[in-house]
Parts: sequence; structure tokens; C-alpha cells
Amino acid sequence: MDKRISMFLFIVLATLISGCSQDKKDVIQGSWVANQADQIVGTEEELTLYNFIEFSENEVTFRNFVYEIENEKTVRKFSETNIKADYELNKENKITINDEVYEIELKKTEMTLKNENIEIHYIKEE
Repeated sequence: MDKRISMFLFIVLATLISGCSQDKKDVIQGSWVANQADQIVGTEEELTLYNFIEFSENEVTFRNFVYEIENEKTVRKFSETNIKADYELNKENKITINDEVYEIELKKTEMTLKNENIEIHYIKEE
């Protein structure tokens, strides 16, 4: 009887764990808006030039926007600059974008990209 209960609990636990975990590739896809950035003075990092990132299955698009008021409503105005790059999610919480390696902390609605010069926090748009 105890073996049956143990086996049942094991199956339930394994099902819950597999159902709750999501592949990083699925979580990262979508649009992300930077809400905080830190950079070491005197360093140049292309990633800090953009406040909007959109990940598709195989590429990432970098864009920049500002908020403006039109007809008493706040709207985003995107610049015409639209940079596309390949990316690869590596093991051990690393991501490679345009041959640059960043540490990535990825949650369902939050992401942080960082290296020795920068740390940028993003919020995922729904």
C-alpha cells in the first residue's frame, strides 16, 4: 500500500513540475520594454541605445521610442531605426546577441540582461 501512495505522489509531483516549467525560448518571445538601465561610465554598449526589444523564434529586433502627447493621450512614437540580429539562448543563463554574450535572468514578465559594463531590466508587454 505504501508503494502505491509513493508512486502516486511521484507521478503527481512529476506532472506538476513538468507542467509549471516553460522553455526559455517560449518565455523570451514577445515585446520587452526597458524600465531601468545601469552602465559603467565611459563604456559603449549598443544594447543601451534601445528601449524596446522584440524577440521572435530566431531573431531579435531593437527599436527606440519616446512618449508624446497627441489629442490629450500619451502615445509611443518609434524611431525609424530598426536593428535586427540573431540570438541564441545558451546554457547556464547566457544569451548571445550579435556575437556578444550576456547573462540573462528570465521570468515570465521580467528579464535582465547584463555583462561587465551594463545591466538592463525589461518588462514584458502583454
